[in-house]
Amino acid sequence: MRSKRPFRSLIVCASCAMVGCILASTAYSRRVDELEIERDIYASRFQNWQTRAIDAEENVGRLQTEVDNLTAELNAQTDLTLTYAGSFSCTAYCAEEYAHICGEGHGITSSGAKVQPGVTVAADTSILPYGTVVYIEGVGLRVVQDTGSAVVGNKMDVAVNKVVDNYRIDQSQLEEKRTQQLQSCTTAQQRQQVNREFDAKQQQSTAALMENLQSTIQQTAQEMQQTIVRTVETNQKEQEKKGYEDTVRDHLRGFSRTIPSFLMAYGDENVTLANLDQIIPDKVFQEVTSITLEQFRFLRDGGPYINQATGQEEHFAGHLFDPVVFDDSVKEFLNLKVKLADYFDESRTEDIFDYIPPQKTNQIFTPKWVVKKMVDLLEQENPGCFDDPGKTFLDPYMKSGLYITEIVKRLYRSEKMRQAFSDDNARLEHIFAKQVYGLAPTEIIYRIAISYILGFAKDHGITAHHIRQADTLEFAKAGTMERELDKIFRD
Repeated sequence: MRSKRPFRSLIVCASCAMVGCILASTAYSRRVDELEIERDIYASRFQNWQTRAIDAEENVGRLQTEVDNLTAELNAQTDLTLTYAGSFSCTAYCAEEYAHICGEGHGITSSGAKVQPGVTVAADTSILPYGTVVYIEGVGLRVVQDTGSAVVGNKMDVAVNKVVDNYRIDQSQLEEKRTQQLQSCTTAQQRQQVNREFDAKQQQSTAALMENLQSTIQQTAQEMQQTIVRTVETNQKEQEKKGYEDTVRDHLRGFSRTIPSFLMAYGDENVTLANLDQIIPDKVFQEVTSITLEQFRFLRDGGPYINQATGQEEHFAGHLFDPVVFDDSVKEFLNLKVKLADYFDESRTEDIFDYIPPQKTNQIFTPKWVVKKMVDLLEQENPGCFDDPGKTFLDPYMKSGLYITEIVKRLYRSEKMRQAFSDDNARLEHIFAKQVYGLAPTEIIYRIAISYILGFAKDHGITAHHIRQADTLEFAKAGTMERELDKIFRD
């Protein structure tokens, strides 16, 4: 009978090497999950920042071009002058596109230009011709693009897009008039009277603004209620129309994210859309996609179903997937899998897991840089652990196989291991048969890990290994880890 001492060495070594992973696998798994969630958050933020940076760069380039063109145009205009135009009476009109506020707001000015809130001002073109850029105190720069009977002489009408803008202009005008009247006052009593009058006018203007805003809010609320009611009624009608295929389709929205996982676990060069359902067990398919293979076939091939709204049998045409696109994508992924199979090649900056999206299940892969950090810490705490052909290593809760492969690489490259096993194949066979152990919690993760860990081995003939399927989290909770590991690796 074979002694169990080597396996007991495995337990001790694994406990030390995994930094208490066996005795505290629950905490370890939770921490890894937290790191992976943080990874996904930062990756998403990076993508957003990258997109925004690209957009900003494009906008900067576009704006710089416009500035250069305007500069050239201004330099060419030798008659450009800056002149004080005088004192004007300024009013405002709203161009916001809400009928209950101020009309439709999409008119064309007399110059032919579209009304632009914040840009357009109407003026007497005999004083300020079209295209004149004016600076209005309290308002800012505007362009004369419109005229009319209400702006004859020293009058201007500014296009705004909000009621508040109109209020600001009104307040600015009141302050200007206050200043003018105060300058003509000769006594303190006169100044007090002017201030009281204009304070009252400003309060009236503010009260009018609040009343206008309140009216707008109520009107908007009524419109929103009507919109919500219409939306709810529409949704109810749409729900009544929904048939069996729509319900299944809702569950399948994330299906495309699962395809690389299935191909990594079960795929070969013969996989197509037509036979995908024949290579994946129904239990695994439902676990990952939340639909059954029967429902998948219904979406792919079509078929009869009972319309829940009418109770009548109807026919769904199916063909929700383009077989040409699907099959080409399968071939592309499988070719990539072969290309990236040799994880001993350190010149590669990516691995196949860069092309497999994480799932909502526990199928979330630890990034390679995190794995390397973990193994670096392992070596720091156990100097020379990769030089000893008698050392054993365990990953009790594999997600991908990346941790095991990193250990395999360091054992394989160790100079002392080379001295013990000069033949490369013999060294690899010893590592897989005697030194590395791994457990995967589910069938699909087990198959993914096996595919990755032994993916390079077609040319090496690795047959003996200790990669198994078992959910060790339950063992840790029950306090039976050592006993269960002994059963699993009894051979």
